Amino acid sequence: MAGLFAPSEARTEVEASPEAVYRVISDPTTYPDWLVGAQRIRGVDPEFPKPGSSFDHSVGPADGVTVDDSTEAIDADPPHRLGLHVRAGIFHANVEILVLPSPKGSEIRFSEKPTGPAAALTPVLRPVLHARNAGSLRRLSAYLEERDGNGTTGTGGS
Repeated sequence: MAGLFAPSEARTEVEASPEAVYRVISDPTTYPDWLVGAQRIRGVDPEFPKPGSSFDHSVGPADGVTVDDSTEAIDADPPHRLGLHVRAGIFHANVEILVLPSPKGSEIRFSEKPTGPAAALTPVLRPVLHARNAGSLRRLSAYLEERDGNGTTGTGGS
């Protein structure tokens, strides 16, 4: 029975150091650039990603069709782990992003587990969550490729 309610996990490898990846995932202002569904960041606690700190966001399938809510950091172990409690309307979930060194640079593991009333829907939501999170990792990989090895905006690659 636990398998039915296990978190959804997507993975990818990127050509960026764990430190460069962590700089991006721990900066919520980058989320609309790579996180599928993130439309805008409305405010960030200056302590983020310190556990207990949070940021306010608008999420949805399109700008104008959004829900305003917030996300709280529940665990941070730079540059390897960021744990979040995500709220988007009635949907709540715990998200864990692991960043591990790999021969290519970093392996990123993005897992999400619905909590509260949505937890009962985990088996039904898993394919949707996996597709969204795999898409987010593809966008994160592309975003990182546009940045230099320090995780800052590059000068272009022409």
